[in-house]
Amino acid sequence: MKKSIILLAAAVLGIAGLQSCKKEHHPPVPVTTDLNITLKQNEAYTFTLPANPTPIPYKITSQAGHYSISEVSKDASGNTVYLYTPALNYTGTDKVSVADTKDGGPDHGNGGGCGHHHGGHEGNDGDEDDVQPNIVNINFTIGTGTTTNTTATEHTVFTPSF
Repeated sequence: MKKSIILLAAAVLGIAGLQSCKKEHHPPVPVTTDLNITLKQNEAYTFTLPANPTPIPYKITSQAGHYSISEVSKDASGNTVYLYTPALNYTGTDKVSVADTKDGGPDHGNGGGCGHHHGGHEGNDGDEDDVQPNIVNINFTIGTGTTTNTTATEHTVFTPSF
């Protein structure tokens, strides 16, 4: 009887151990930053994007609708920045989203295997699927202000502390 109980307990633990290997990989939840920026008419804006430790580049995932410049670029120091200048003499609102996620968003991953079978660490194999992605949503309000020239003026660079 004792042997049966021990064998039954071993079987249950073995099945439970196998089940733990079947856990799905859940990638990190993105860090989302929402910015509300007020610009004068024809005023340019530059935003330094959060550091990106992966080879996945930042890209515009939802383009602004009223712009003469809306792009991801590098500044003189090598930082990745988002540049925006509204369309000439435009007043109103605009919005852009920039992210450092793979195509299809941050919900793709490969798991990294089961720690007790492969000697690794479950769900975190150190690749770009395990790095927390950044999503930056910028809402612009462009007014008439005092800037009336037709050339853009530079807006203060805003660098958030993450």
